[in-house]
Amino acid sequence: ADVEFVDARIQLAQDLLRLGQEAEGWLQAEQAHKADGYNTTLFNLLQLKDSLDRFTTVTSEHFQVRMETQEAAVYGPRVVELLEQAWTELTVRYEFTPEVPVYVEIYPRVDDFAVRTFGVPDVAGFLGVCFGKVVTANSPATRKENPGSWESVLWHEFCHVITLQKTSNRMPRWLSEGISVFEERRTDVRWGQHMNPEFRDRVLAGKVTPVAELSSAFLTAKSGEDLNFAYYESSMLVEHLVTVHGLPALNAILKDLNDGIQINDALDRHTKGLDELEESFAAYLNELAMAYADGVEFATEELAEAAPTELDAVKDFLERHPQNFSALLLHASLLITADQLDEAETELKKLIALVPQDESTNGPRRLLADVYKRRSQSEPEMQTLTEHLQYSADDLEAALRLQELCEQQHQSDRVVELGKTIFAIDPFQPAALNRTATAAEAIGQTAVAVSALNSLLSIQKDDAARLNFRIAALLKPTDPESARRHVLLSLAQAPRYRDAHKLLLELVPETPVEAPSAIPAEEPGDAETPGARN
Repeated sequence: ADVEFVDARIQLAQDLLRLGQEAEGWLQAEQAHKADGYNTTLFNLLQLKDSLDRFTTVTSEHFQVRMETQEAAVYGPRVVELLEQAWTELTVRYEFTPEVPVYVEIYPRVDDFAVRTFGVPDVAGFLGVCFGKVVTANSPATRKENPGSWESVLWHEFCHVITLQKTSNRMPRWLSEGISVFEERRTDVRWGQHMNPEFRDRVLAGKVTPVAELSSAFLTAKSGEDLNFAYYESSMLVEHLVTVHGLPALNAILKDLNDGIQINDALDRHTKGLDELEESFAAYLNELAMAYADGVEFATEELAEAAPTELDAVKDFLERHPQNFSALLLHASLLITADQLDEAETELKKLIALVPQDESTNGPRRLLADVYKRRSQSEPEMQTLTEHLQYSADDLEAALRLQELCEQQHQSDRVVELGKTIFAIDPFQPAALNRTATAAEAIGQTAVAVSALNSLLSIQKDDAARLNFRIAALLKPTDPESARRHVLLSLAQAPRYRDAHKLLLELVPETPVEAPSAIPAEEPGDAETPGARN
């Protein structure tokens, strides 16, 4: 062995870290750095270690989750709650218990995630990666421009923990990704990938990779669209396999892979044969594609070539292509711009009937909701946004708007439920957290209200006095000790906060100190005078 071979030591350090053997991994990295202090890979890796050393570890029965300290305070409890839920469900479904603890690291900086995951910065396009025992993920804070459900990402990655460990990593990528996306959809119908116009066209054009060659779909993907379709096709094959042959067949295939049997042989053993599986899956996928928006034209080439920008020009195009989805959507959009809202409403309802599954943020339901907003028609706007969010788990703007409307209508139950939807996309929304806390308090969901206020504490530090007071008031009937701690924190921020003094006296009635009558009523944030502290 060449103990001076620095590149090998660097690779060993990275591999050990990905396996969760951190002490040895960082030791190897430090030794390599001593031998080559100018290596950029090592520099990036040790910079990452400095960041990780400042992280907080949130621990549960089966997981150790490392997060930036403020982020951990905001949504760390929900992370471990979700992961433990995934553990409970998936270990039973796949009859396998992974090695514990499972390490999950969530990075608020994309470059830190990239260095930890790939060894180099500036790698975009990945939400999370699983190495078997270690999961790395980007924080929702990194997705402000393209928000999406971070909960679905963690569920997907933990499913990889199950399947990779169960097979000792002896499984093709298509099966691992296919199972993870399938389990996303099974858990929440809005998660994962679904049939869409692009997938439909690929299926009907015969651009489906044969089952026996599905691994190549990931290896030869030339674009993001190719890769997305590989994920979708793989997940639908898993869904078809489980639907037709049952989950025990899938578990048997995973066991065979662990025993060293090749994937196509394992498929052949636990279905009616690979040829039959190929044929039945092709028929299943074609049936789904043909049923999706039957009769609708999704081609955009002619529309792009014509490039109509005026209503009359779009109408002329629609006379030749009456079922062209993009042209109909453009027509509706131009009608809204022209303030022809009645005509736009009619057009958009037609579009929704044609493609009810559309979940796009600029699709017909979102445009129809905008029509109702312009008319100040709250009820139909709420109904339209509600229907839209039954298909989308990622549309933050729609969820925020609907929660706001529900608050205006005093629908506290819905405000709380929408708060959960918003939190699963972006937990750093102060207005949503405040609405959730207020609504939860109104309907007696104290735990939900306290959780939302605790998250707010880490986001709005300048309002800590008021937030701690609200938490203390909520906890007073059931947890007076915690309530007392929060009211003291409130007074530490605003020593002359009269309501907090009153609450403190109520929490410690045996104290012989009376509330000082000379202290003027003061809200958090009021000017504080010297000598006013008690």
